[in-house]
Amino acid sequence: MSGLEAVPTLRGRRSECQALDQLLVEARTGRSAVLVLGGQPGIGKSALLSYALARAIGFQTTHAAGVESEAELAFAALHQICAPFLDNVERLPDPQRDALGAALGLHRGPTPDRFHVALAVLTLLTDAAEQQPMLVVVDDAQWLDQASADTLAFVGRRLHADPVAMLLAIRTDHDATTVFAHLPQLSVPGLGHGDALALLDTVLTGPLDDRVRQRIVAETRGNPLALLELPNTLTAAELSFGPTATPVAVPGASLTTRLEDGFVRRAAALPDPTRQLLLLASAEPLGDATVLWRAAAALGIPRTRPGPHRKPGSSISAPRSTSVTHWSDPRSTAVPRRPNATPPITRWPTPPTRPQTPTAGHGTAPKEPPTWTRTSRPNSNSPPPAPTPGAGSPRPPRSCSAPPN
Repeated sequence: MSGLEAVPTLRGRRSECQALDQLLVEARTGRSAVLVLGGQPGIGKSALLSYALARAIGFQTTHAAGVESEAELAFAALHQICAPFLDNVERLPDPQRDALGAALGLHRGPTPDRFHVALAVLTLLTDAAEQQPMLVVVDDAQWLDQASADTLAFVGRRLHADPVAMLLAIRTDHDATTVFAHLPQLSVPGLGHGDALALLDTVLTGPLDDRVRQRIVAETRGNPLALLELPNTLTAAELSFGPTATPVAVPGASLTTRLEDGFVRRAAALPDPTRQLLLLASAEPLGDATVLWRAAAALGIPRTRPGPHRKPGSSISAPRSTSVTHWSDPRSTAVPRRPNATPPITRWPTPPTRPQTPTAGHGTAPKEPPTWTRTSRPNSNSPPPAPTPGAGSPRPPRSCSAPPN
């Protein structure tokens, strides 16, 4: 089986996967290809990007992700794109080299000319692609800084006969879509009814009332993330016996708002130290675990891993497995649990053995089996049975010593 055949097709995304495969085919044959995936949050855009990366066998890849907190930092996303090729910056023509070097902070210089920066990125990528086809992937493009977004749009419009494929994912409910409006677009819709039901079944445990099933699918409109998360907002009774007078979602609320409300309710059920640590992690700007734990220690947050905890009165249905990863939403980073894990075995202390007596011609004499005394089941007020003389240290009674009277 080839590497391409080993990559599974996403559930309900056959046409989208075919478009991504064609994008890679064109880049392999030396024809540039650009595609912008648009859709609402949680619709599966990042899953499609992951699919393309998995299929890009023989490609060199570079990727960036828009970060809302970096949207005001000029050329922040461009630095992610160009990072693997910084050694080649010195080979660029002088105006492009000076502009890109100043934009990325490689050396001091005046404010770089945006046109020269865009030309430098175009030259850098196409020169690198001469040795091996290249795939450029950008996720959450709606949060790119303006300078990086303009540069990538410029590059995408000028790629023609180079083995370069550029793939971007952007939310359609954001104003930044206008920057990439002149590039080829592919709208990512919700899953079909059958695929949505199948995805819903993968994350539920126990019986599910059909009215609840149909309501969840209807309200999520095939959004994979919503299908995975909304069931966690229902109690076990609502899942088994049908909805109460309260609808699954508040009428008029957007799907994003409903998902956020579900996350808030789940976070509220966590222990106070855990919620405080989550708040601290959201405020830490660099993603540095050392800094995070140092701040946690200063606030007195214990660095322990408590067991499962849920506040009294909270009843949230548990998914079938906390490590479920669906191809329509690969953001889950849960570590898969080992299937059929065997619980630890409790062993009794090994009793002392008898000294071995050598036998001529036969090496060591075999061990004699331990002597057991069969006793009747003791009453709750009776003392434990005394050990048999010569049988070694006292042992607790075997669990199968005698059936109850």
